[in-house]
Amino acid sequence: MLYPKNTVFITARGTVGKIAMAGCDMAMNQSCYAIIGQKSDNQHYIHQLCLDMVDSIRQKSNGAVFDAINAKDIESEPIILLQEDTIEEFEKIATPIYEMIWTNESQNAKLRSVRDVLLPKLMSGEIDVSNLDLGS
Repeated sequence: MLYPKNTVFITARGTVGKIAMAGCDMAMNQSCYAIIGQKSDNQHYIHQLCLDMVDSIRQKSNGAVFDAINAKDIESEPIILLQEDTIEEFEKIATPIYEMIWTNESQNAKLRSVRDVLLPKLMSGEIDVSNLDLGS
């Protein structure tokens, strides 16, 4: 199953309580829970709620081989419900910020890729930049 962009994921086994928000449609394995609000346009608010309650959820983890949490641990966590208009105002502010984060992450990944290709060539002398005019 593919979960839509902005689905909030929480790890349930091993490294319990890591929170992530999908930047694109994606799948998950059985070691995670996907959290989608009743209104799909409130996912940034859901993400912030999960970040706020993750420490409490981690404290509920247990297991013989490695720590784990179950759905009841998440469902039983008390949350403060805000009025819908307050959540909508939050989303108006948060959505462009999250989009900027996604854009920056994507650009950083591209820059890392270019660096990883160019750096060995520069170090080996395969590419020579000694006579470039850098406007200094």
